[in-house]
Amino acid sequence: NVQLAKEYYVWASDRGHGLSAYCLSNLLFKEACSNDISTEEQNTLQEQSLMYLKLSAERGLAHAQHELGVTYKQGYSGVQSDFEIARYWLMLAEKQGHGASSQ
Repeated sequence: NVQLAKEYYVWASDRGHGLSAYCLSNLLFKEACSNDISTEEQNTLQEQSLMYLKLSAERGLAHAQHELGVTYKQGYSGVQSDFEIARYWLMLAEKQGHGASSQ
């Protein structure tokens, strides 16, 4: 049950659990990619997904830091491309041993 999973992820994320914020970000992004919803709903879900991705990166999750860095590097999900912000997040992920961040 995806709705129930989202509720649990929100609950755990609200209590500081970084991995839950990251998982919620991925669920929301997947929903945003659906062709069965309006463009407005897609945009809202993308914004929420990005919010939870940032939250998980700020909480120190290396994979989220890498993904956020790539998002800023490429300009995905309505994010303006910003190489300085991208480099910041990719360097944090690399310092934690996320190998793909060094490329």
